[in-house]
Amino acid sequence: MRRLLLLLPAAGLRRNRSRRATLRLHSARERFDRSMARLRKAALDHIDSQMLVGLALRTALERFEAARP
Repeated sequence: MRRLLLLLPAAGLRRNRSRRATLRLHSARERFDRSMARLRKAALDHIDSQMLVGLALRTALERFEAARP
């Protein structure tokens, strides 16, 4: 019986360690998901800004072409 009692607290500690590990993993996944969402948003913002730059360059080129004799 004494041996069984010695095992019980260890089982509780293992359960707590497992729970903490699970919580850390869940937290890491959430941080990763948030990070990926921010990265996607930054990439889309970059694409949008490049489209604006391209439009401005095309407009300037058309004006330049129209001004040529």
